[in-house]
Amino acid sequence: MHQKTQSREAITLSLLSTILFAALLLSKSNSLMAAEQIGNHGFSWSSKSVRFVSRRSPKFKVHLKLPVISAAHIDSAQLTEANKIIMHSVNQKRSQLENQIYDSFDLTLKQSQSSYWEINCGFKIYTKSPTLLSIRLDFESMLGGAHQRIDIETLVLQFNPFKVLSIDDLFQANKREAGFAVLSKLSKETIIKTLKAEPDTGMKTWIIEGTYPIPDNFKKMIISEDGVILIFPPYQVAAFAHGIHDVLVPWKQLYGLLNGF
Repeated sequence: MHQKTQSREAITLSLLSTILFAALLLSKSNSLMAAEQIGNHGFSWSSKSVRFVSRRSPKFKVHLKLPVISAAHIDSAQLTEANKIIMHSVNQKRSQLENQIYDSFDLTLKQSQSSYWEINCGFKIYTKSPTLLSIRLDFESMLGGAHQRIDIETLVLQFNPFKVLSIDDLFQANKREAGFAVLSKLSKETIIKTLKAEPDTGMKTWIIEGTYPIPDNFKKMIISEDGVILIFPPYQVAAFAHGIHDVLVPWKQLYGLLNGF
């Protein structure tokens, strides 16, 4: 019975948190819309800023910045769907981080007199063509550990027809193995050079594993005018102290492998 009660409370808290988030996105008094920014290829976007304190604890502080996309050459139904997906992606990650904080530090959160937990989100937008736009979402969280936590999420949106693209969509079906091999080789060589990783060391092994040619290692990608940008967050290829690694793979390196890009 006790477990069932706890489960109901957890579900209720999750629903309340989601409802609160949606309400704040719609509330003019709690959200600020920055001036519209004009991008390349006919896209433009505004920055919506949302701040609130979680219902779970007054020590949960959340500040989210998310883009609202517009474009005169894209029909409104596709733009509405794109903005819903952006909001869902931000909210899903925010909920995941909030649950982790509350589940991991429940007692500390309730008893602490001075500590607080914070989630921040910002974004950057890249355009490749009038029908292709990528969004990078940067989450920074204070979870009560020795340092902040960094999480990166990416969205690649194709219009006319509308589709959310993944790394598997980048290559022709019969060229994926060769394509991932190129991504692996270039990212591995770039990061080893950047970190000056010596042969036969734990750091080099870490890099090799984090850039191994499998889709999961390259799922955080941006499609830009210059090429594919691969993003390696802390701990994928090196310790937190070495930061985030962005690797640009120029289009010429992928010639003959791409699926229409």
